Amino acid sequence: MENEYHTAAEAFIDICERLLVAEVVQPRGHVTTELLDVTLHIEDPMSIPFDVDGRDLNMAYAGLEILQLLGQTPADGLARRRAKNIAAFQDAGISYGNYGARMRGQLTNIVKELRDDGDSRRAVATIYDGTRDLGQRTRDIPCTLTIQCFIRDAALHSRVSMRSNDAWLGLPYDLTQFCALHCALAEVLAVAPGRYTHTVGSMHLYERDWEKIEELGDAISNPQMRLFSLDSLDCYYRLQQLTERCQDILDNTLEPDTRFETWLLAVVHNDD
Repeated sequence: MENEYHTAAEAFIDICERLLVAEVVQPRGHVTTELLDVTLHIEDPMSIPFDVDGRDLNMAYAGLEILQLLGQTPADGLARRRAKNIAAFQDAGISYGNYGARMRGQLTNIVKELRDDGDSRRAVATIYDGTRDLGQRTRDIPCTLTIQCFIRDAALHSRVSMRSNDAWLGLPYDLTQFCALHCALAEVLAVAPGRYTHTVGSMHLYERDWEKIEELGDAISNPQMRLFSLDSLDCYYRLQQLTERCQDILDNTLEPDTRFETWLLAVVHNDD
């Protein structure tokens, strides 16, 4: 199944509605509707943070996922404080599949590949690792397989491939963090943000969430905004700035220069 959307929020609403009438399967005994081989094309990945009437997201956790991914660092301590159910996805307090830790150094390699060859097809980062993940029984096996980036027509296009995606619980956070990654890398590479593509092997919706879909309203429009303040002419220095700014936000030591940085600081460190 392949569909085009203007914003990530619109994609979320449509996929949830399609899953209400999809085929029922029962992996590990859990009643679930499922769509196989789903591809979502997002034309405007700049429309974040994600916002849909009727889906009350934990914005602090959404911000943490962005910062861990772009800062290439785990933030388990803050995550435990900001997400009540995170223990269900940890082993002895550790997030085995933490994306930030697994991305460390890979963003540098993506930037290097695209700087050296603007037409490259090799700018790929991997999160799922079959040599360490396949057959494991931890609570936090990564759902994301790969992230691939292209530069075409002076714009960055990226695609994320996932083995599995819970449409209600996970999809809004995944679209938020990967659209943020997409736009931040475009800033680092000094190109326009192009299309974001989200490909999923199994898009699914658990029975416990079926009734919640009926309460969804409209996607709430968010203005486009620059994500971070990356002003150097050199892409490697801009990437270093991005990493450090994300880590400074986690440490609550940044003086924000953009509305997005201000939003991240507010949601991550607001204890209300």
